[in-house]
Amino acid sequence: MEYFSHQRPLEIRYNVTVPEHLTEYRTNIEEMRKADLILLDEELRRKGSSIEEKVREGKIWRMKFPQMIYGIDEISQKENNVYIDLHPIHPHRADLAFKKDRTLENVPGPLTVTAILETERDLIFGLRGGSVESGKIGFIPGGHADYRNSGISEDIGRRAFHTETEEELGLTNEEYSLEIFGIHENPETNGHNIIARMSTDLSLAELEQKRKEASDAWEHSKLVTIPKQVLLEKGLDAFTEYPITDLIRKGVPLFLEQYKIRP
Repeated sequence: MEYFSHQRPLEIRYNVTVPEHLTEYRTNIEEMRKADLILLDEELRRKGSSIEEKVREGKIWRMKFPQMIYGIDEISQKENNVYIDLHPIHPHRADLAFKKDRTLENVPGPLTVTAILETERDLIFGLRGGSVESGKIGFIPGGHADYRNSGISEDIGRRAFHTETEEELGLTNEEYSLEIFGIHENPETNGHNIIARMSTDLSLAELEQKRKEASDAWEHSKLVTIPKQVLLEKGLDAFTEYPITDLIRKGVPLFLEQYKIRP
């Protein structure tokens, strides 16, 4: 299911519930990770598998991911407000969901964020490095929303965008504007993805220099652009209807063809 707002920013309300087996570790992320990892291994062993086996199969691979992330329980909408119920999960659960592993009956639906980054004339993409979809062109910044013990009132999505932008692009909040306008099902992760329009006055050269100095610069090998006018001439406006879906299906292949770039 998809929720979009094109007239004004989409308002998202979050409600976080900590599962019973994790409540005593609410303020200690490391202990919470250990507790959910133990439970995950027990669940897998009851199905004849284990975490070690999933690592060998390549279905669990983010071994150095230091946080807990959010799994989605329920999403609903009333007028321009979207309500999301969440709970913290170990990232290895998201690994299994990403690899379409169905050993467990209850596959989590992780919450992710993706920004469409624009300058005055161009849309900015990243050529991925690292261990996830290396060599592919995709949107930057983006990623899972990290769990924090911050309570119900926090704007989890906006905080996730700011965190990913700082880590992947090295930008401060003052160097871009952010407008959240949609959320859609993400079949790749088995979850939902929050979409935002991110605008900056920085040039491509300035963005590239900041990206190289960012803490997670290794996730992308470089930035690439596609002129907005090229998309408009093809009848594709990134900020009208189903932008992520249309850009992946039409915009990125167009970019690859025009610039003769092959992942």
